Amino acid sequence: MESVVFLLPSLMFTLITFDLTLADQCPPGKAIEADVCASKLFVVGNRESRMPQTISEMDKYCSSVRKAGKCLKSYSSQCLLPLPKQISSVLNRAVETNVNRICNTQEGRQEFIRRFSCVNKNINALHQCMDKYIDNLERIKGADSRNKIAMTCCYSSFFRACMEKGIEGICPPDSDEYIHELIINYTREVLETLCGQWTGPGAKERCATIPTLPKRDSRSSKSMTPYNPIMDIFANL
Repeated sequence: MESVVFLLPSLMFTLITFDLTLADQCPPGKAIEADVCASKLFVVGNRESRMPQTISEMDKYCSSVRKAGKCLKSYSSQCLLPLPKQISSVLNRAVETNVNRICNTQEGRQEFIRRFSCVNKNINALHQCMDKYIDNLERIKGADSRNKIAMTCCYSSFFRACMEKGIEGICPPDSDEYIHELIINYTREVLETLCGQWTGPGAKERCATIPTLPKRDSRSSKSMTPYNPIMDIFANL
């Protein structure tokens, strides 16, 4: 992955010189549609979904996730400016990696069911992690532009830690690494691409120095997933 040092300047230059606002070309309601599509990727946070427990449910899940990935690619192409489009591309690569791993073979589908059935035992705690993460991202949208990257990276790390704690000890030890890789993968890809000094050794201490989050804009509707808030944050740096 490229570090933030090299990635952001080139993308910001492109963004500054990109005079045509893609929002003018974006069909009405497309952002809401993208949020709904993203909710198909995140079982966590979507209380109408649960981890598949049968092959039939797994078939529907794989089909739904593949359609959601195509939906987000279309939205990215039509509506996003260069920097958020790059971030969306990173997310889509993570989605494709996961889908190929769990959906391309019968063995992969069976393994997913076997290893993930235990996650439903503590799904409410994971839902709460996602709820808090989305709320924090919505608040970051109103922060000073100079602090948005650090805040997004730090609160993404906090979300990842919350999820790790939520799955700790609820599944057999031989499933822990498998679950960790799949359920945390989306966040990890974004963090490794963008966050540089705000992840890894010493990140906890550095994150303790970021400003307090502003209050959430009461006029804005809450997103179902982290997707749109993250795209909004990086479109308005």
